[in-house]
Amino acid sequence: MKTSTLSVLCAILMSTTVGCGLQEDDGTTPPTDCTSNCGDGGSGPTDDGGTVTPPADGGSSSIPAPVVSPAACLLEFADDYISGSPCGDVVGTLPGMTWSAGPRIADSNGDGRLEYHPASIPAGTYDLSYRDRGCANEVDRTNWALYGDPEMLRAMTADARQFITCNWYDASTGTVVTSNDPGCHIRITVDAACHITGAGNMRDFH
Repeated sequence: MKTSTLSVLCAILMSTTVGCGLQEDDGTTPPTDCTSNCGDGGSGPTDDGGTVTPPADGGSSSIPAPVVSPAACLLEFADDYISGSPCGDVVGTLPGMTWSAGPRIADSNGDGRLEYHPASIPAGTYDLSYRDRGCANEVDRTNWALYGDPEMLRAMTADARQFITCNWYDASTGTVVTSNDPGCHIRITVDAACHITGAGNMRDFH
């Protein structure tokens, strides 16, 4: 069984009672980071979590980006953050979904990423996340993707962090701020041609 940087990192964080992801909310607002045992967020990524991906600039190795957009109207979500599950759903403020329910997504080609590819997305800025829901032959479950811990964020490339926004960080000053309900989620901007870019505030977090 392979051991990824991501799985080791999350195991360390969990052993020190630091949360490493998201938990479920009431469906009207983004879910928030867990602060002790990840609550409804499920367990952290397992030893099967995936490979370590070096950044394009040849720098130090980093953990995979939670989400990428390799083509127009296409989002791909890393299974590393949902314990390697190839089946899930995407929730948030995109058309056709809420924070409680959204379209099912799956890794159709075995590349470790679950695809969300609607025919179109209206131009705008949207908040979202994704969850492990289990496949058709498994018991249904709801485990939120775990990517919101500061140490996990530091292990990502800047391009990966660009898709994530956290309410406990002020990007204008580069400082951590106090929040009564700290949390992170994915934020994207979609243009008229359905090109998707990260609209989060964590790109320069270090």
